[in-house]
Amino acid sequence: MMVVDGDSGSVIWNYTAPCHLKRTPTTSAVTSDQKSVFLFWAEGLPAAPSNSDVILGTEPPSLHHLYLLHPAFPSILLDLANATGTVTAAEVGINDLWKDAFYVTRTTGPSSKGHPAPLVVSKLSLRWALMEGQMVQLKETTPKIGRGELRRFLSRIKFVDSPLQI
Repeated sequence: MMVVDGDSGSVIWNYTAPCHLKRTPTTSAVTSDQKSVFLFWAEGLPAAPSNSDVILGTEPPSLHHLYLLHPAFPSILLDLANATGTVTAAEVGINDLWKDAFYVTRTTGPSSKGHPAPLVVSKLSLRWALMEGQMVQLKETTPKIGRGELRRFLSRIKFVDSPLQI
């Protein structure tokens, strides 16, 4: 995974995850302090650093997670949601009144013999998901980021429409 600065083209974050990313477009949302948060689907990552005793691949192979990366905490991903179906489309929208972003997904489930695959459209409030999501530590940092510190930071995030670029 890699985040590239749109102005300079320089790599500002990269990480090799011990999992497979879904072939779903990565989306982003802009916060009120003009930082972009990135959302992507991938297989489950362990909630502990890779040098721990956590065994990868203990989840069903069809379970995929929605992760969020905030540039203020590049060593942490937030596991916001999961889905067993195939995510076929995803988009971020903004609720200006509440300064919230919502993430809309379209998923399809497995089709049964003679029946079309079910189509499910769902919406997730990102501010709600930030408070309910699970923290996934990608690597140890010094000083260690506490869960309380992260929660206080996340509770203050507000989302805005991205500035139009012509």
